[in-house]
Amino acid sequence: MIANFFNKANPLNVFLLIPFVILVFGLAIYKLPLDSFTLHFWLLKSADLGLVFILILIYYFIVDKNRLTASNHYGLLFFCLLFGLFYPLLIHTKFLVVQVILAFAFKRIYSLRINQNIKEKLFDSTFLIGITTMFFQECGFFILLSYAAILAFRRAYWNFVLIPIVGFVTPYFLIYIYSLSTGNFEFFNSISFYNINFNLVLFQQIPLLIYIGIIFIIGLTNYMLCIVKTSNFNAEFRGLWRLIFAHFLIASILLFFGNQATLYNAAFLIFPTGVIMANYLQTITVKWRKEVLVFILIAIVFSGYLYNFKP
Repeated sequence: MIANFFNKANPLNVFLLIPFVILVFGLAIYKLPLDSFTLHFWLLKSADLGLVFILILIYYFIVDKNRLTASNHYGLLFFCLLFGLFYPLLIHTKFLVVQVILAFAFKRIYSLRINQNIKEKLFDSTFLIGITTMFFQECGFFILLSYAAILAFRRAYWNFVLIPIVGFVTPYFLIYIYSLSTGNFEFFNSISFYNINFNLVLFQQIPLLIYIGIIFIIGLTNYMLCIVKTSNFNAEFRGLWRLIFAHFLIASILLFFGNQATLYNAAFLIFPTGVIMANYLQTITVKWRKEVLVFILIAIVFSGYLYNFKP
């Protein structure tokens, strides 16, 4: 069945997931008004689809390069299914650009497991995070992930503490220099004014709350079930596992920040939740239980279409 099929890192799995992603992407477009379908629209959506595949590829590269799971494609499967659940996001260009930039930042942060070029990795990752805050200010919380990596991999040297802050403010400094040279501070002022509010709007959006709540509970439960087993692994993987949980917690906190609760906030859960679920699935020895977990998620995804779930 499905879980058994993705149990091995077979290239055929990738080719089977591509049609699924294209189908989900097409369904997202189908929900749009008919007057949107112009030549410019199709060119833009083609670029969006390319960004979706790039994003999934970067996620898979992070998992594979850092050995966040065993040699299987469970992570890839869950990434695609979770994107299918939050399908309206797949046609928002700005969101996809931000997610791709963040994915490159995460790639640098997770590579801190290797004790090489630590300063460069910290600066590069927080520099990219700083760029994303110009689009979505909530992304600034991910600077905490760089400090979580410092602690998880025991890179807690005093000269590393300020590097994330320097990397984070550098994009703003460069834009300030550009604004100073042109005499136009309108853009700089617009990105420098932070308006991040804590709110509980999510609890007023019942359909969104239900879907996000299910994913959060599944992710948290799977993590707790995997904790005992990770104690048998080496120190490097335990550090990675702690970093994944920190990533999951930061993404969960972001659900309650911003001017309103939207799927943009929920999308930050996709990567850490996908990795957690993949690790839990590979610990299950009874095949039918694996299949049940996968089919539950598939059912949740398709229920979003059947009930016309909208953010």
